[in-house]
Amino acid sequence: MKLPGKLVLSIALVFTLSACGASGSPTNVDNPGSKQTPGGLSGLDLPRPSSMPHFTSAAPFDYQRFCDGGGFLLGLPLNKVSSINNGSDGSFAPSYSLPGSGGISNAAFGCLAFDKLSEYEGPAQIAHGWLLAPSDWSNAYLAVANYSADRWDWYPMQEDPVSLPGWSDYVSPVGNVLCLVLVLGTDTCQLDWLVAGGSVLEGSYLSTTLSSDPAMNIAPLTVDFTLNSELYGATIPDGYDWDFDGDGSIDLAGAGKGPINHVYETPGLYTCKVSALGSDGRLISAETSFTVVDPANQAPVAAISADVTNGDAPLAVSLDASASTDDDTIVSFEWDVDGDGQYERNTGEQAGLDYTFVRNGSTAVSVKVTDNDFATSTATLQISLDSGWRTSVIDASTDVYELEMAVSGSGINSRAVVVYSGGSSYDMYFSRAGSDLGTGWSAPVEPVNNSLNGNLQALDIMVNPVSGEPQIAFIALNDNVDRLLYFVSAATPDGSSWDNQVQVSPDGDFGYGLAIGPGNAGRPGIMTAYGTVDGAGSLRYYLASNSDGTAFEAPVGLGNQGFTGTIYELDMISSGTFPLAAVGGTMQGDTDGLALLAAAAANGLSWDPADMFGGIELFKPSLSMVAGRPAFCAGNSGSAGPLYYQRADDPEGRDWTGQPQQLVPEGTGGVAALAVVGGKPAIAYRGYASGAVMYISAADAQGSSWNAPYAVDSVIESNSQHIAMVSTNGFPVIAYADAPGNRLLAAVWY
Repeated sequence: MKLPGKLVLSIALVFTLSACGASGSPTNVDNPGSKQTPGGLSGLDLPRPSSMPHFTSAAPFDYQRFCDGGGFLLGLPLNKVSSINNGSDGSFAPSYSLPGSGGISNAAFGCLAFDKLSEYEGPAQIAHGWLLAPSDWSNAYLAVANYSADRWDWYPMQEDPVSLPGWSDYVSPVGNVLCLVLVLGTDTCQLDWLVAGGSVLEGSYLSTTLSSDPAMNIAPLTVDFTLNSELYGATIPDGYDWDFDGDGSIDLAGAGKGPINHVYETPGLYTCKVSALGSDGRLISAETSFTVVDPANQAPVAAISADVTNGDAPLAVSLDASASTDDDTIVSFEWDVDGDGQYERNTGEQAGLDYTFVRNGSTAVSVKVTDNDFATSTATLQISLDSGWRTSVIDASTDVYELEMAVSGSGINSRAVVVYSGGSSYDMYFSRAGSDLGTGWSAPVEPVNNSLNGNLQALDIMVNPVSGEPQIAFIALNDNVDRLLYFVSAATPDGSSWDNQVQVSPDGDFGYGLAIGPGNAGRPGIMTAYGTVDGAGSLRYYLASNSDGTAFEAPVGLGNQGFTGTIYELDMISSGTFPLAAVGGTMQGDTDGLALLAAAAANGLSWDPADMFGGIELFKPSLSMVAGRPAFCAGNSGSAGPLYYQRADDPEGRDWTGQPQQLVPEGTGGVAALAVVGGKPAIAYRGYASGAVMYISAADAQGSSWNAPYAVDSVIESNSQHIAMVSTNGFPVIAYADAPGNRLLAAVWY
């Protein structure tokens, strides 16, 4: 949480006591809303609130109007309290009595804050709840930072809630409301919570003693129900009303939250509902539905068959479980199509499934049938493929943030290499396949030193055509402030050791987009976006002074090329003579678009005007040479989920006519990688709707027509931009993130 500078800097708090009454309480309290402190505490020197202007933000969620009573802000005035920030319970332990007892240093006080209340329109009040209330309410005070008047306004806490004249004066420049709770006297007390505005409801769901196996909930059945909810800032005056069968009639009125039991004598589908009305008119409700099973039920008998059980990938198979039987009704058919014991497909009451198998070898395919009383049965058959995909593990424990691939060597000596940032600290790792088929990956090594690891923002990799060594361009945060551009080269072709990284530019405002490719005479060239983190910026091209990349020439500025917002992604290849870049970002009108830029000189020191493709909802472009001409694919991780392909009209990529081909329907595509496999273009992508790793190949060498796409791996991965593909010795190798398992995987063709 960012607090106003004056508040953060004012750590010390000086109190001076004067004129206290015999009870140890203040003899008077200034009017609520006054600048002064409670009488007898005129020396209370709180830091002055900032007078910066207010701004608007989204209306707060309930939890942002709730503050735990022990959640004191460390670094702000704090005395004689136990904070949950250091593992304690949040209690006040004052030892303040008459003057001469040590002064305000013996009072207990701490600061608490609410998040983003700029657009909150509820009642202007702060309610408080105590686990152990003060024995004398005249000892408890609430101070609220008034940003308009640059003062603290004091209120006695015997009122619940404490009423404020409005919110506008009390909302900070970053949307927070800052309070200080002060307790005098000598009695220990414990604050449970503060609530800003109307009541806050936490939870509100039913837990039960129902079995997690629905087949075990057999009639007659006794079920215990418990409402899990808390209402802060209001009370429940009339208790909770329970409707055990969901028919709209109250079966038990004015009861507690539970556990409350009810006996269900007969089988059937039931819904238990509970509701209550808070003292402020807020409705609390929860419900849960379940089935009570007939004890005389018999389990179904599953059966499975297929129209074909062996062949080459991709193999289209029609699975059939219509021969399954039950004494009553089968209500669902579920299918495990990859033999992992998880039933990935559910066809409901439909007894068939059409599925394309692509995994090399034999796969145990199972169907699980469930009847209307939750009894189940399974059946299995084998589907065998003589060729297809297999999955290997590159990194068994990582959380991938960025991912790129390249190819080292040629022919039977070609190897896929991968660079990625992963883990909670975004360190960079490099791995190399042990065979031309993309198997047996080397243990990941870290190409850069530890001072830059942990702050990687973007990266890309190439293999130098002269030295054969992998080379990486990357952007890293310097002290979490400057986004700096670096280059690092492997010391050996296998990438087992690396040279020291080179800072390419002294500037520190590089954006999200970055690409590296072979420049003139094997010298690495880097295309990147500068100044685009918070809006439109410009493109820069950096050419290395030598093939090792130990130094770089002054950058060539290419302007913003029509991008009015952030430039997200870049890719770059060499057409054989000239560098070519693809740039994806936000164009005029806040629509996504793509720019293709061909260099006008072999060294990349001048460039032709861009070919623009606007409004095609792309996200990440990928370039490759296809039948002697540059081609690109582009996808989007958003809900549009398209997939596009286009091949240039000339060998240098200067001319692009017409609009890109849309290869799959919107909502089914995703971010993608393009490569030439077996002489034909192919694309690996993450399906937006399915979350699967998808593969689509062209029917000809130019990519003028395409085969139907199919799933290589059905694993769901929530952050779907993590996919890359290369072709080694004519075989595709796809690297992709497996978020549920926190792994980096490779799908390879056998």
